[in-house]
Amino acid sequence: IAFTDRYINAAAPWAVSEREQLSPIIANAGYLISTISNLLRPFLPETSDRIQEQVSFRDDTLIIERGEGVLFPRLG
Repeated sequence: IAFTDRYINAAAPWAVSEREQLSPIIANAGYLISTISNLLRPFLPETSDRIQEQVSFRDDTLIIERGEGVLFPRLG
């Protein structure tokens, strides 16, 4: 999870304006998030399912769908 966080912050997709540069950043982030959801499955199966409903790959294409609610609500 920390690696993915560092990758996204270093790649700064919000600052990239060229589509050719942005596409691989988003695809890599989606792949990493999908991998994290698989690793979370034994400990947080429902959260893993919700992530996979929102971030998935079909025919080597990244599919991002907006889900309902918050995956990890803030405490306090």
